[in-house]
Amino acid sequence: MISGDADPRTPLPKILQVMGTLGVFMTLGYLTLRGLSLEELMLPAAALGLPIYLVVLVDPILGVAILIACIGLSPEFSIGGIRNLRVEDFLLPGLLLGWLLRTANERVAFAPTRLWTPALVSFGAMIISTLAGGPGRSGSAAMPYLIMGKYAEYMVMYLIVINTVKTETEVRALAIFAVLVALTSAILSLGGSISSAANTVEGRVRGPMGETSNIFGGYLALNLMIALGLFLHSTTPGSRLAAGTGVVLLCICVLFTYSRTSYVAVGGAILLFGIVKYRRLLIILLILAAIVPVLAPGSVTERLATVGGVASGPTPGSWSARLYAWEWAMNRMSPVDRILGLGIGSVAFGDVDSEYVRIFSDMGVVGVILFAWMLFRIGSLANKTYDSLEDFTFPKGYLGGYLMAFVTMIIHSIAATTFSAIRTEETFMVLTGLMTVIANQREILLPGGADRPVVLLRDASILETERR
Repeated sequence: MISGDADPRTPLPKILQVMGTLGVFMTLGYLTLRGLSLEELMLPAAALGLPIYLVVLVDPILGVAILIACIGLSPEFSIGGIRNLRVEDFLLPGLLLGWLLRTANERVAFAPTRLWTPALVSFGAMIISTLAGGPGRSGSAAMPYLIMGKYAEYMVMYLIVINTVKTETEVRALAIFAVLVALTSAILSLGGSISSAANTVEGRVRGPMGETSNIFGGYLALNLMIALGLFLHSTTPGSRLAAGTGVVLLCICVLFTYSRTSYVAVGGAILLFGIVKYRRLLIILLILAAIVPVLAPGSVTERLATVGGVASGPTPGSWSARLYAWEWAMNRMSPVDRILGLGIGSVAFGDVDSEYVRIFSDMGVVGVILFAWMLFRIGSLANKTYDSLEDFTFPKGYLGGYLMAFVTMIIHSIAATTFSAIRTEETFMVLTGLMTVIANQREILLPGGADRPVVLLRDASILETERR
């Protein structure tokens, strides 16, 4: 087990207090300044951003918590013609600066990344395919490099998490906080009017401004899986009750997104994990399958019933539109294009609702192989770590939830650009970072791992604890 004895105090109360205070200030600011244009809001936003930057620089764990809150709650906006901006885009430079300053001051080695080789090879392949496929690309010439910059931002988030979070108590606090943020985001989206969502699909949960229900459903599903993993491996009745409550509330929120892709991803992930890892989970899945049709409103059950139409008609219109878009993306590629693709940005986001079709169109067979390599690295690390942990511990619960979230991403990406969409991919990289922290700590505490030159824990005395 990963010990938290180096610092038994959980940072969760401090995180909640600080975030609650920021939430009050932001609410008052919104009520006071609403109606102003984006340009007129820049000065008040800068005034609020300065103390947030100071918090990020002084307390890195609070910085990661603020990042998680921004991922779940930030709306989408545009500045100076640059679209798809979110608050975390402005927070990340502060997190990066703080991490680099601490690293230089404390002279602490970087934590094992695990993903450098496939990430660097993939980035090189992106550049090559983009330069080679320029003539076949539509849109602005700068768009491919903006997209690659976003991919680099995802990687920076991962690096910041694995080099900032050091103890089990910190991982636990951030994981619980992520679930709370997801619940808050869903409740705000519902606007307190669950009745309208129950009567019509038009009342569906869409997430913060600029988000689609499909991607927001994927975001909620990732946090649902984490809560479910913690529920399965809870050590006390109180923690099991809290995790179970989170599971139920997030399930309700996912249902009200009316996202069939999210329904299938959640059900498929639970089914696979139950078959391979945790057989008792199949009982829970059967119970859900029995009670949801009975308790759910008619709009939800009707939406669930259309899922079967994908395999045997009537086929949902959204699925037919996806198939048409996939066929269009494939048919415009020559045999040579199928090797390296047409370059990053060859299809606009939203034109093709499938991560795998988008990757094939952008980077061809080479891109698909590199993407599979990256997924294999992440999945094998999580699976190996999960198998090495003791039952009914927080690390075991988190790794179980992460494995289900990992499968959820893979399934959800069939009918959505889940690994490219900002809210789902940023969440996935943060969760993957927390998983890597547990894996790194687990490895250094295993017999024979004490001689590694990498310092991963805030208090090195933890290395003196009894090893298994």
